[in-house]
Amino acid sequence: MRAGRNLADAYLLSGAQTWLLKDMGLLAPYLSPERTQIRPALLDRQGYWTGVLWNLGVLGYNTRFASNETTPKKWEELLQPRWKGQIGLEAEDVTWYIFMLQLMGPQKGKEYMIQLARQQPQMRNGHNLVAQLLIAGEFALAPTARVHRVEEAKKDGAPVDWLAIEPLAPEPPVCVSLPKSAPRPNAGKLFIDFMLSREAQELLYRLKRIPSRIDTPHPVPRLAQVKLLEVEYDKEVSNYSRYAKEYRDIFSVP
Repeated sequence: MRAGRNLADAYLLSGAQTWLLKDMGLLAPYLSPERTQIRPALLDRQGYWTGVLWNLGVLGYNTRFASNETTPKKWEELLQPRWKGQIGLEAEDVTWYIFMLQLMGPQKGKEYMIQLARQQPQMRNGHNLVAQLLIAGEFALAPTARVHRVEEAKKDGAPVDWLAIEPLAPEPPVCVSLPKSAPRPNAGKLFIDFMLSREAQELLYRLKRIPSRIDTPHPVPRLAQVKLLEVEYDKEVSNYSRYAKEYRDIFSVP
């Protein structure tokens, strides 16, 4: 696009990439008729993007070291002495940091993160690695474990389970959007309509991904009961570098 070549009729990208394109003024709004069935927390109110599939960061725990009764039910309970050194965090989980600042308020949220850092969490690169180490018992808790990874491991017999500290904000969804200078905008709109249709969303369900429509089944049934919070992450894109630096500084990530 910087070279003046507009090749795409539609985009199917991660939320962070989509929000960057919106911030650069490279997207056109399109209110697909299929959006009426999409979860409110997974779409842009102005119509610049709509979530196709999503995931949720939940509190995963190793059942050898924690149970549903002893696992924290509030964020503040992660600060209990018993969990010192027993928490695993993803080293680049900046969107979770942004969510916590919006949930608690900027000052209180940052103070909470500083206290959490004193719990000496184990920082690891990649959510898949965090899930593997949780299964192996390297730590007892993973506050941003991807729910589908925990569910898959649990079904395979691994000693893991999860709970939600509500409300939670969905992870940035995979989004579909319309380029501002799409060479075939009508074709792009048809593609967007299809990706948001019940037919396509049921295909995603059969692939064990979490569809964004409210009228399609869930591969993780109890996930449908979790209270979701709408966080306008796309408004924070311009400040993303600052949030990333704060997160790395607080948790001493190189």
